[in-house]
Amino acid sequence: MYAYIKGELAENNLDTAVVEAGGVGYLLTCPTSTLARLGEPGASVKLYTYFKVSEEAMNLYGFYTKAERDMFIRLLSVSGIGPKAGISILSTLSVTDLAIALVTDDIKSLSAVPGIGKKTAQRLILELKEKVGSDDVVRADGEKQPVRLDPFASAPEQEALQALIALGIRQTEAARAVAAVNDGTSTAQQLITKALRALDGKR
Repeated sequence: MYAYIKGELAENNLDTAVVEAGGVGYLLTCPTSTLARLGEPGASVKLYTYFKVSEEAMNLYGFYTKAERDMFIRLLSVSGIGPKAGISILSTLSVTDLAIALVTDDIKSLSAVPGIGKKTAQRLILELKEKVGSDDVVRADGEKQPVRLDPFASAPEQEALQALIALGIRQTEAARAVAAVNDGTSTAQQLITKALRALDGKR
């Protein structure tokens, strides 16, 4: 219903923000990562939104970036994960750190989120890995094709490339990012972290 709201920040609270746009004050529930970047009341802000309607209420959720909003929607697709848990996850882990945890089966980091236990962390990994398509990559035309990695790449490079492709990054872009950050001594998880941060800096 709403793609984003752009206006003046009226309130920046513990877990919500109020943005005034067109004479209307919109109350948005936000992760702390978003709230920390909004600044003081009076600032001009733009929040990407998700509108949730339930039997009890209608709630609007706000995110500083599209990546946060898109990850929130993906989290809600997991059985047992509601908006409250989704906000808690994104308040604890950045989108990049969450992505790394999912593709590297990092149950410890996921279960460190308040309200997320080991079983829920395992379910997050299982269900979200399926949604990002870890076994194949989608071309621009929507057709699936098998992932073909450089046969001369080291094991950490191969694993890092698989993880980046599983997150929806094009194979050529992923390969360039891994090559740019590879120092020959990094583990797969370190390569994934470095490559994701490098890609984030270009977007």
